[in-house]
Amino acid sequence: MESRLDPPCVRVNRKYVYLVSKSLKQSATPKPDALRTFVAVAECGTLASASERLGRTPSAISTTLKQLESQFGGALFDGDRKSQLAALGSFALQKARRALAEFDAAAQSIVQFAAGQSGSVRVAAVPSVAMRLLPDVVSRFQQAAPDVRLEVRDADSLAVSELVREGLVDIGLASLARSTPALQSEALLVEPFVLVCSEDHPLARSSEPLDLADVAAHPIIAHGLLTLIGRRELDALAADAAFTVYNIASILSFVEGGLGVTLLPTLAVPSNARVATRPLADTSLTRNVQLLTTGASSPAVETFAAIVKECASTL
Repeated sequence: MESRLDPPCVRVNRKYVYLVSKSLKQSATPKPDALRTFVAVAECGTLASASERLGRTPSAISTTLKQLESQFGGALFDGDRKSQLAALGSFALQKARRALAEFDAAAQSIVQFAAGQSGSVRVAAVPSVAMRLLPDVVSRFQQAAPDVRLEVRDADSLAVSELVREGLVDIGLASLARSTPALQSEALLVEPFVLVCSEDHPLARSSEPLDLADVAAHPIIAHGLLTLIGRRELDALAADAAFTVYNIASILSFVEGGLGVTLLPTLAVPSNARVATRPLADTSLTRNVQLLTTGASSPAVETFAAIVKECASTL
């Protein structure tokens, strides 16, 4: 027996709960345009004024409101003149405004992302390319996509390829002797190796391109690029080197101090470096710089890559 102290609604009516649940599942979720129509009518106060704002006929607006009321399960306005909101209408107006603001913000964000105007771009490059190519690239990219976050780091070629492969950066600019299955590689630029020596070194006075035999007659400063290119002549020079240095700035400092000579790609030697450079007779000794990705790129990354290729073509 039901207690006299309990209101009737305390007892669960399973059939009623089932019917309400079924009704909610079957009701269609209102579309943003329908909510926008309701908000316009609520703000304008009449169907005629809302019709002018929306560019729709009053009859079409009235039909949309009836559909909304059917979906919500109650009247949105008191009376037919649409000048006074019902209790459900006041509640729905507050929620509809918030939902439309979030919807519009989300839509705008998606449009910006698709246009390459939002998101982030993470880049890893070998130091010489980072110094000589990226300043112009970054400047142009910031003009094209000022709201995109940009992260740039430098590393040697093997480290750059690993960063791209592991998904820690979106784009890599490096030199690889062999292709890597997990990476997509696109040729970016080819630059010759040159002899780098101190300004008062005997080889600095040579007016002719130098043979490797001429270079090998002097103490060699080896570095990672000599062996990464995959040429036996360079491997032999590195094997006979007095010592190995991996940082470009340190290599140039050692050369300037007269501790030895080395071979570097042209981009690795800054124009203000206090060293001398001379061309090599073997013009096939080159460094191939590649643009590395995993293939799946956002629009912002694609925009950055396009600017990189355009700037590289002018070097």
